[in-house]
Amino acid sequence: MVDIASGQATEIGRVPNPAGATTSAIQVYEIHSDQDWIVWTQAPQEPGFFSDWALYAYNRTDHSTKEIARAAKNKNGLPALGSDGSAQIDHGTLVWTEGVPDLINSQRSLLKLLDMPTGQVTTLSANGWSPKLSWPNLAWIELQSPPDGSPTPGPGEAKAQVVVLNLENGTRKLLTRPNKPSYIALYKDSFAWISNDSKRVLLTDLAETFERTIAVAQGGDSFQDPSLNDRLITWGDQLSKVEVWDRKQNRIITIGPKGHQLVSARNLVWVGPTNAPGSTSDEIKILDTTQLP
Repeated sequence: MVDIASGQATEIGRVPNPAGATTSAIQVYEIHSDQDWIVWTQAPQEPGFFSDWALYAYNRTDHSTKEIARAAKNKNGLPALGSDGSAQIDHGTLVWTEGVPDLINSQRSLLKLLDMPTGQVTTLSANGWSPKLSWPNLAWIELQSPPDGSPTPGPGEAKAQVVVLNLENGTRKLLTRPNKPSYIALYKDSFAWISNDSKRVLLTDLAETFERTIAVAQGGDSFQDPSLNDRLITWGDQLSKVEVWDRKQNRIITIGPKGHQLVSARNLVWVGPTNAPGSTSDEIKILDTTQLP
């Protein structure tokens, strides 16, 4: 954890190195935080899709770390496919997905919610994927299992809808404009998604008063992992460059080469070449979007 103002870094966790491994086979991904907690998921790539995951939470007050959940195992001892355990947290509410073990020719993903202060766990969906949380709203991709028992289609395929749940009043609604989205993002009243062919970034509001295409992939590029705040919308595009949509200027701006960009409520963060003369290494760059002209 790095304090942006002071540059002071604090280690909050360390990934275990499997016995005999020369480099860590376990990767950390999907790190999110709110005022009180930092959560992350870690897993080896094998046996596939980061399926053997574990979810942890770091308490920013007492500096303790605890395991929240881990992948369920099938009868044969292998982790259930269908989820990499990626989590989101806001206002002390943690959401994540879990694969269901011992399904035949199918994958499902339980969407779960944990109230961190009370420890109460609630299952919100029997087939929910890609939860995105921006208080008080939670959005996810809901997949409908085929009645004939054939494999459940994944996000971006048939019978995929977006559900939005207001966590304060309990109301749910289905968004009709996102057509089989492959990736989604939520911030306040704004909702962005990637088309099922991974070639377009689209935007609407939760009332669905409009639909706008803000970026189209060129050549062999494809889009994934959108994020947005009041000023910018970002997406990944095969690491070729960092592009964002400026919501104030209504245009695409190229930030630089490389990729892995995302935007939080205040900051744009991306990986790009260091400015040091003669250096070929990369560094993490941060831009305060509230200070943009």
